[in-house]
Amino acid sequence: MIIVENKHSKNYYCVKALIREKLISEIKLAFKGVKLGNGVGLYEAMGIDDYLPRSEQLQLRLKDEKYYWSNISFSNIQDRSSSLSFFDAEGMRFHLPQFMIYDIISNHDTALFTLSYKLDTLESTNKFYLLNETQILAIIHYLDFLKINLETDYQNCALNPSDIEEDMDYKKIISAIKYWVSRLKRK
Repeated sequence: MIIVENKHSKNYYCVKALIREKLISEIKLAFKGVKLGNGVGLYEAMGIDDYLPRSEQLQLRLKDEKYYWSNISFSNIQDRSSSLSFFDAEGMRFHLPQFMIYDIISNHDTALFTLSYKLDTLESTNKFYLLNETQILAIIHYLDFLKINLETDYQNCALNPSDIEEDMDYKKIISAIKYWVSRLKRK
């Protein structure tokens, strides 16, 4: 577990920046070389979300990045965050790292819902079956990063630290970490 110093200490921001950079490097390495293949792309997923005819979805697919997930801009991630719900396994494996990196840099939790909601369903199992051990470990570390950030917020914002146990995001994160650790053990 990573201990982050009090927000008012002079080393706090340096430590947090180092943790961020290390996690981003881990994600980049874990998903290095992953291509979209025949998977659902970011724009194509928005067409699915908008119930467009398949012909229009395929037109949108022409805009999709297919080879380098790191080329997907953070503004596209932010504007098309609902796409996460419409990716198939190839699309999820291709886009997930950039969503997680966006969250780490911007202090968002865009990918949390997808990585924590109804994970025991067949639909979720199908979306994540292509992930390997290294990629699952990167997901666990991403979730742990979100958990630590939330714990640090509770400690440093004069909130009652025990109130965190009732925080819905905290509960989601804890549950998701348990799920992904169990997935890792099954690999």
